[in-house]
Amino acid sequence: MTTLQTTPRLPRPLYAAAGAGELAYRRISAGVRTLRAELPGRVEALRAQVPALRAQVPARVTTIVAEARDVYTGLVAHGEQVVRSARPYRANGHTAATMEPVEPVAKAARKAGKKSAAKA
Repeated sequence: MTTLQTTPRLPRPLYAAAGAGELAYRRISAGVRTLRAELPGRVEALRAQVPALRAQVPARVTTIVAEARDVYTGLVAHGEQVVRSARPYRANGHTAATMEPVEPVAKAARKAGKKSAAKA
């Protein structure tokens, strides 16, 4: 004789997901309660710091602008080197359409091409 099961058995992963969700809810709820309790004190501390922070703003802006200018200048210099090394042509007073290849770069490119063709 078989017994009738009154509670349906669900897959174990479903129970695991339900348990994880409930634990996450508890932790988040506790965190929200803690933040609500601490928030007024944090706001007052920040309000007290505002005058000192306002006084620091001009000096910090000047520093940031100087650092940004240095970074930009460095990027420009690096970009010029990249463009110069990537162009296998020299001006020689010609327009861009009539530029001639620079021999050392052209020779190196031919050698590299021969090496890759030999490997293949």
